[in-house]
Amino acid sequence: MIDPSARVHATADLEADVSVGPRSSIWHDAVLRVGASIGAECIVGRGAFIDEGVHLGDRVKVQNG
Repeated sequence: MIDPSARVHATADLEADVSVGPRSSIWHDAVLRVGASIGAECIVGRGAFIDEGVHLGDRVKVQNG
């Protein structure tokens, strides 16, 4: 489930059964694999990869490189 207040870029690749919490941002070319769970107020940066079944808590920032 993707919270309505979350921002997900059109080029982000969200696979099945992904959860994105309130006020979180998923930037372009980010990949969230099956069953990934992102908490509230998180940032998944450009090109970041969140693997299958990974759970991030609230207010976490993930970047690539």
